[in-house]
Amino acid sequence: MSARSLLLLALTLAAALLTSACIDSTIQAVNSVPEATITAPVTGDQRPLGSTITVRGAAFDANNSASQLTATWLLDDEIVCPGSTVQGDGTTVCELTFELSGTYRVLLEVRDPRNATGSAFVDIIILDGAAPAVTLILPVDEGVYVADEPVPFEAQVSDSDGEVGDITLTWISSFGDDLSGLPSAAGADGSAQSQMLLSPGDHTITLTATDAFALVGTASVQIEVIDDPDSDGDGFPESEDGDDNDPTIYPGAPDPYGDGIDQNCDGVDGTDNDDDGYPAPGPGVTDDIEDCDDDDASVHPNAGDTVADGVDQDCDGLDCDAVLDINAYFVVCPDAMEWTLANSTCLAHGYDALASVLSASELAVVANLSTAVTTNGFIGGGSMWIGLNDRATEGSFVWEDGNLVSYLSWNTGEPNQSGDEDCTEFIGNNHLSALFWNDTRCDQSRWWACSRR
Repeated sequence: MSARSLLLLALTLAAALLTSACIDSTIQAVNSVPEATITAPVTGDQRPLGSTITVRGAAFDANNSASQLTATWLLDDEIVCPGSTVQGDGTTVCELTFELSGTYRVLLEVRDPRNATGSAFVDIIILDGAAPAVTLILPVDEGVYVADEPVPFEAQVSDSDGEVGDITLTWISSFGDDLSGLPSAAGADGSAQSQMLLSPGDHTITLTATDAFALVGTASVQIEVIDDPDSDGDGFPESEDGDDNDPTIYPGAPDPYGDGIDQNCDGVDGTDNDDDGYPAPGPGVTDDIEDCDDDDASVHPNAGDTVADGVDQDCDGLDCDAVLDINAYFVVCPDAMEWTLANSTCLAHGYDALASVLSASELAVVANLSTAVTTNGFIGGGSMWIGLNDRATEGSFVWEDGNLVSYLSWNTGEPNQSGDEDCTEFIGNNHLSALFWNDTRCDQSRWWACSRR
């Protein structure tokens, strides 16, 4: 290679190196300075001597996450909380205790991994003396008050190193109501009392007491004010009154059954002390809904029953097995009697008649009840009366309660009309199958089943 060629190559390489150096110097990343903010207290805050103050700050850096930042707190250039943790949301705190009065500068420094530093400061004043003691007696914390009735206010204040008369009271509602009409000073005994209407809503009531040293004591309560008037003047607010425009309707009012009005606001037309949905005995209360024990919610019509337990659970006057099915209430009694007497007994105890069984599922319900009343698996000596009969017209079977005959479960060869057999028995477990029926003479004694639909 000639000398001229070598010179040109050297110049080219040198130019490339210079260009690369320029590019490298231009693309270097710019590191921003972290931002620091002191959120509490604020400049000019005054605190009593000996108090402990929690100072709170916030840190932010465009180039780094909060966890990569470190915070240092200084009090008058003296480090008090070195290497404080910066939380994931950028917050950082430091607790300070002051033993001398005066003005102090609190400084927060926030540093990123490249030592770029941002800072913020506040000046606070520590005063000699003790802050006033404040007790907010009324309104009661967590209390509920009515919007159209004045809310009572009562406070008690004292000052261990000053006069009560030098204390200025300031009342504030977080809901924004103007409380300037409340007392700005306490009486000689340290008490302050008044009352005022408040807007419906959730209020935090704060009372601030400031003494002659500008030291501050505070107390607060949270209350709810509801828009709940008593329009009819019966002593019950709208939220509790079933009809706040009718003074005869309120909780505990006399509630005669049958007028279609729930005067005592218990959800039932009549008195229902045990809240089981059935009214206590009274004028107009019919047997099918009357609660025979209105102090026991487990006792009421259609509650079901257990034979021979000594308790009339379903208020029908019988101590038999009973259960509420989807379309009917069934009872089975192990008291053998003739068909006509059994049917009249059903009627006398509020049932439609001897049981009508209108589907296979109802048949299974009655079968289960019939076997439940015995310990040996038999039904009252072999069978049990149901309401199907052809007493009026031979061969034309009907249900005694008037339901249409839409389902039958005759045993093989039945009904055979042998020997004036006009009534239907539900065959017991000791005779073929418990799920089949047989026609037989009505003067035979059988257990019996009733139904009410």
